[in-house]
Amino acid sequence: MILGLLTFLFASLSTTEAGTIIASHGSGEACEHTDQSVDIDCGPYTISITEAVYGVHSNHNQCGLEYRYSGVCRSSISLPVMRERCDGKTSCSTPANNEIFGDPCYGIHKYLYVTWDCIAPSQWHSPLLAQGSDEACEHTSQTVDIDCGPYTISITNAVYGVHSNHNQCGLEYRYSGVCRSSISLPVMRERCDGKTSCSTPANNEIFGDPCYGIHKYLYVTWDCIAPSQWHSPLLAQGSDEACEHTSQTVDIDCGPYTISITNAVYGVHSNHNQCGLEYRYSGVCRSSTSLQVMKHLCEGKSSCSAAASNDIFFHYR
Repeated sequence: MILGLLTFLFASLSTTEAGTIIASHGSGEACEHTDQSVDIDCGPYTISITEAVYGVHSNHNQCGLEYRYSGVCRSSISLPVMRERCDGKTSCSTPANNEIFGDPCYGIHKYLYVTWDCIAPSQWHSPLLAQGSDEACEHTSQTVDIDCGPYTISITNAVYGVHSNHNQCGLEYRYSGVCRSSISLPVMRERCDGKTSCSTPANNEIFGDPCYGIHKYLYVTWDCIAPSQWHSPLLAQGSDEACEHTSQTVDIDCGPYTISITNAVYGVHSNHNQCGLEYRYSGVCRSSTSLQVMKHLCEGKSSCSAAASNDIFFHYR
């Protein structure tokens, strides 16, 4: 039996600056090698993509696919691609194929899973002026260098580890677990968000070591936005873990401020955890609904509590 672990990061926002009105939520899946597509229609409202994964990242999917791949089968560009295709529109349609998302695991049938919010058009702002991506290899002098000139950096995706055979470092995924640092995105956002330039090497000192003895790389994507549209309403940050089959819960209390969940993972995705769990699973042990569930439970509240259990994270749709 695999024991589960819930770990996440959150940031608190002032109630006066976090006023986005969400009219509705939605989710959808589409299977590769079919005529299916993820169809989003927000009617009079505007689409805001909250999560997107193309690959096979769980046995819980509508396509009937089982995870039998020995590495990580998740396209690292899933979220930025979906945001580029759909954010700010009232409707969009996206098929599940390698032409759009790349091929994270050759020869494996994959699927696309997406979640979104429908928000008031008056609250949608698209300050995007430029986009970029870069990689840096561990044990080299390489760095991910971001220079937005007169504009401001907004990190959209970051992964440190080995999560695909498609990388500029020539690394092959031969690890039997998940080799992705769970703090990649919050670390990069802390280092670079709101600045005009930043530089980050790929090393364990910054991101932790998600898979000991394996050569890793850092992959980052970002937007360059107008400085006048950059807002950092952050008042506090926190993180917590809870272990499955215990009475522990992840408890968040932001006092007079409002919770904004920035990362959440339920499963066993690293040997570095407070539950003393070792990763011995031959596939990917991460609930694809972790972030969506935590946002549903906590986003916009001043306090919340969540247990680490399958009833919450695998039965939610």
